[in-house]
Amino acid sequence: MRILGVLLVVWLVAAVFVYPPLVEGSDGECSALEQRYADIGSRDGSLLRLGTYFGSSSSEPGAVAFAKDNYPLLPPAIGCTLAFWRTVIGKPAPVAAVAALPPPAAASPEPLPVEEPARPSAGVIPTLSRDITPNAGPISPGTIFTLPMETVAIRVETPGGRPAVGRFQLLQGRAVLSSCRAEYAAPGTAWCKFNISLRKGNYTIAFFGNNGLLGQFPFTVIGR
Repeated sequence: MRILGVLLVVWLVAAVFVYPPLVEGSDGECSALEQRYADIGSRDGSLLRLGTYFGSSSSEPGAVAFAKDNYPLLPPAIGCTLAFWRTVIGKPAPVAAVAALPPPAAASPEPLPVEEPARPSAGVIPTLSRDITPNAGPISPGTIFTLPMETVAIRVETPGGRPAVGRFQLLQGRAVLSSCRAEYAAPGTAWCKFNISLRKGNYTIAFFGNNGLLGQFPFTVIGR
């Protein structure tokens, strides 16, 4: 009887870790968490931010960084599994986990749906590219990319000076795919590089600064 109880506990623990990748069709616990938030964000009219993943100490945002920042004493796989089940039996992690993101309030602007025309603010000059140098020099710039992308970078010129808080978000439709804090090559020049695989589709990069949306900049990948 005791052996049966032990086997039951082992089976339940295994199921806790096997279920997320199995139901999301992913190859691991953290990728299952990312897919879970992407699914939630695509259905949420309030534009649920996947930026809850992006720990402030991470230069490469993702579910692994989220797990390390929120469960520092646990391996990332366990942290991602806990966060996944939190979305199943409760609510997703609060956006307040990322201080650099604008707080959700009535006066705080949100990224606009891609279906609406992008609205770059006057005076904000964007350059999108496949990659970027440490000095913020764009590599293969454009707004239409004919091959799949493993990274995408953006540099914006803001003649009004450096924003108090600068942050970029990468969106596809209503879902936020990635987020990062702005780097500054010079006063008035902010940039960011997203390490994320992009395939055929329409995307937008939104730029926040001074507690407001400074602009949205669309681009298209037409590769497979």
